[in-house]
This record gives sequence, structure tokens and C-alpha cells, in this order.
Amino acid sequence: MVEELSAAAGTPRVAILMLEKGAADVGLRARLYAGRQAGLDPALLGERSFLGGKEGAETSGKWVADSLAADGWPRAERPGRPWYKSPWFWGVFLAIGVAAAFGAGGGGGGSGGSSGGAVAVNF
Repeated sequence: MVEELSAAAGTPRVAILMLEKGAADVGLRARLYAGRQAGLDPALLGERSFLGGKEGAETSGKWVADSLAADGWPRAERPGRPWYKSPWFWGVFLAIGVAAAFGAGGGGGGSGGSSGGAVAVNF
């Protein structure tokens, strides 16, 4: 089965993380296996229990990454922050918006031309 997973993924090795509910439905029990080349059975890299929730998920992710790195797997680079979450982007965007608002609303009725401002109608 590991060979089939590896072939389907197009990679020479596969990591398998098995999760099960912990005792008394508190947290998770995790087992990490690594499938090797040449059809060998997956080797158990580690087994550990984690608390549930966000903190447990973060801890388990770090444990998996560290265990795989210790087994010779390459570490993944942390992705950079997307451009739309940059304070520089929003600062420039806001400055352009404010400048456009002032530019469109200016000129309140000079001589010899249309006022270019808002039109008010009283009934």
C-alpha cells in the first residue's frame, strides 16, 4: 500500500500520520510513520499524545516537522506573508484613496466654469 501511495504521489517516500482519540476523549494520540524506498514497511518514527484544540494542533505540527527533519526529510520554508496583509500595501492604498477623495471634491465654484462639486436640491 505504501508503494501505491508513493507512486501516486510521484515521490520515493511517504510520511503517514495516524491520529486517534486519546483516553477518555481528551486530546489525540499520534503515530508517525515514514515509508521508505524499495517496498520496505513504514518505520515508526514516534508516538505521542497531544491536547485538543489549537494549542495541541500547533504542538503536534511542530513535533511532526521535527521528527521528519530528524529522519532526513527536508524542512519546508515558512511562506512569506501575502502582499494584501502588508501594512505598506494598506497604507499606500489609503493614501491614494484620501488623495483621490480630496482631488474629486475640490474646487467649490470658482469663476468662469462649472463648480465640479456636489449638487444640492431643496424641495
